[in-house]
Amino acid sequence: MLEAEDRWLAAHEASGMGVWDWDVAAKQIYYSKIWKAMRGIAEDEDGPAVDEWDDWLHPEDRARCAAALQAHLDGQTQLYELEQRVRCTDGSFKWVLARGMVYERDADGGPLRIIGTNLDIDDAKKASLRAQRHARLQDAVAACNIAIARRESIDELSNAVCRILVERGDMKMAWFGRLNPDGDHIEPVTQFSQNFAKNGLDGIRFSTSPNEPSGRGPVARAYRSAEAQWVDDLATESNMAIWQDRAEGSGLRGTAVLPIHQRSGTTALLALYTDEPAFFDEKTRSLLLEMVWQFGLALDALEAERAAEEFQESARKSEWRARAIFERAPLGIALIDSSTGRYIDANAKFQEIVGRDLADLRNYSWQELTFPDDLERCVTSAVPFLAGEETSYQTEKRFVRPDGVVVPVNLTATHFDAPAGDHPRHMVMIEDVTERMELQQQLSQRQRLEALGQLTGGIAHDFNNLLTVIIGNSEALAQELGEGDLGELAGLILSTGERAADLTERLLTFARKQSLMPRSVKVGDLVDGLLPLLRRAVPETIELKLSARFSSRSVYADPAQLEMVLLNLVLNARDALPDGGRIDIFSENIVVGANSVQHAELQPGKYVMLCLSDNGVGMSEDTVEKAFDPFFTTKGPGQGSGLGLSMVYGFARQSGGHVELSSRLGGGTTVRLYLPATTKSSPEAEAADETPQNRGSGETVLIAEDDAMVRKYVTSQVDSLGYRTVSMPDGKSALELLWSGAKVDLLFTDIAMDGGMDGIELAVQARAMRPDLPILFTSGHAEQHLDRLAAIEALLLRKPYRKKELADSLRKALSPAMAERS
Repeated sequence: MLEAEDRWLAAHEASGMGVWDWDVAAKQIYYSKIWKAMRGIAEDEDGPAVDEWDDWLHPEDRARCAAALQAHLDGQTQLYELEQRVRCTDGSFKWVLARGMVYERDADGGPLRIIGTNLDIDDAKKASLRAQRHARLQDAVAACNIAIARRESIDELSNAVCRILVERGDMKMAWFGRLNPDGDHIEPVTQFSQNFAKNGLDGIRFSTSPNEPSGRGPVARAYRSAEAQWVDDLATESNMAIWQDRAEGSGLRGTAVLPIHQRSGTTALLALYTDEPAFFDEKTRSLLLEMVWQFGLALDALEAERAAEEFQESARKSEWRARAIFERAPLGIALIDSSTGRYIDANAKFQEIVGRDLADLRNYSWQELTFPDDLERCVTSAVPFLAGEETSYQTEKRFVRPDGVVVPVNLTATHFDAPAGDHPRHMVMIEDVTERMELQQQLSQRQRLEALGQLTGGIAHDFNNLLTVIIGNSEALAQELGEGDLGELAGLILSTGERAADLTERLLTFARKQSLMPRSVKVGDLVDGLLPLLRRAVPETIELKLSARFSSRSVYADPAQLEMVLLNLVLNARDALPDGGRIDIFSENIVVGANSVQHAELQPGKYVMLCLSDNGVGMSEDTVEKAFDPFFTTKGPGQGSGLGLSMVYGFARQSGGHVELSSRLGGGTTVRLYLPATTKSSPEAEAADETPQNRGSGETVLIAEDDAMVRKYVTSQVDSLGYRTVSMPDGKSALELLWSGAKVDLLFTDIAMDGGMDGIELAVQARAMRPDLPILFTSGHAEQHLDRLAAIEALLLRKPYRKKELADSLRKALSPAMAERS
């Protein structure tokens, strides 16, 4: 028996089969030399135990092999026979034909001994599998070529190719990518996979630069070299370090990256992945290269077709856009026959500006619609352009509308290509500059008033210094001379000086240098309180009408000055109504936006507009233009100073607002005063100071005044009030005295001084040396210094002033309450 078995084993060995013999009862298994050699096991090494067989099978074959073996052991089959892959010691798998049979069973039919063989069929099996794979790939490529031939959109074509190669060509994943617009990386745009969860490319990009890790793999190499890149095994590819973990996790082994060649160059790639190493053999490569060549031709054709369609669509859209731009342009555009000057076409804006529809325009030449005063200049200056010597022409001119209105425009003309055989044409564009010219006139007027204000403010400042001396000395002279003729003359000088001071105050208001005391004022309440005075100011032939629609907002303004403004405006309106009429007063809330053209003079925000209008004689355009000029008046000698409206203008601007005047001869006048609104409540009025005139008790007053005449007068007045005085011509000298430690009880300083240091700076430095030093300022126009004054906590005496006002201010400044500055 043993000899027969030995002969059987020898015969199988001779046939090249590996033999195994499993003695189930003895728990021993025998492997022949050939069986071990198939797997790379040395002859003197033991083969695997029975319970290790599964580990030596390919994972995909284990379940199938176990089922077949169990069926045979159970007696369901006469023979165990199966093609399977077995692992070799180097980790590779080899195809074998495995056969086995239960040679001996126990009484119950259980297997006692099993003998089997393995025949190496690896080369034949792999050749068969390759043939099958080539057939499937060839079928897939044919399907791809059909999709390519249909030449749908690029996205649809690339998606179809990726899907077919995965579903029918044994690929595990395929994606199509393009070069991004910046040319620095490849972006996958179409992807298909058997397992998107494992193989998704979301967030992945491949750099085109070899200096970056993601630019050293096969994708970037294929782009840079424009040659296909074949990778047999991603696990061993040296330039795949950053992708290897991802490849291992997804089960991918081999890859091919195929550049798609087009006439414009290589800007697209097709990348394929398999789960089998060394997948891309010569036949596979040939099939794929042929397919991507066809792919490139299809992309060229698609892009050519798309370009043609886009050109046609662009031409249609260009024509539509050109017409839309022509019709909707904010500028007036017209087409003119250069030889006849007649209008051929015009857009809606052009028709609106010149006041004629297209049918009417075609009856005229451009010369016929030009304002007669501009015609000769325009015809002469357009000759070089119409003769073709210049490519464009630009001018400012005026058109005459059918209703006689003259419209100023800025005009630009260019030559226009005419169809062959037609008369030469040119295109003109016009912009209505009426509003711009009005704004320029307003700006010019404002600049002129600003210049006048600067001049007027300087003159008024010097007048205040003179009037301080005149009023003070005339007051003292009048008191000294008593009630005689000389005393009467001194009183006349005093009253004249005070009238001059009032005139100076108006000049300062126009110059916006008057010291205002603004607070929250309700316009309606102020007008109601002023109404009795206003009614007495106009005769019974004039109806003074107050609208019920007064603003509920408060404004931030000096109430006394606002009352003076209203009184001035009513008096001006009264004088414009010699035969009687009506004066209307009302107010309303307005909001000025950031880009308001109508209220360009105002800062964005909330305002109250106070309007006063009359139906009187009105003004000419020339008069309106000069109405705010100081000393300009249309009244006769002795009937007005010409400072009423200039004072209104200065008050409005100094209060952060503006004033507008509109009028025409015989059509009345309207004045609109804009003042900034405020939400602050009105402060309670302070109780009047009824302290009688006080004299000094020998306190030392340091006087700083740069005007020698005023300094001499002030020194004598302060001396006469019982104080000891020290006078200095500038701030520097005053500081040197304070530094010396001399006794000084009060600093009395003008705000505006020459010498490089004004009164406020002097006060700041004086307080730094002597924190408790009382300070009294004097000025004729301290408005521009109000913010700085508020921080110093000092009194202000306005120029010009009388002796009693000086005495009261000195005592207040020296009072304990002021000294504590609580």
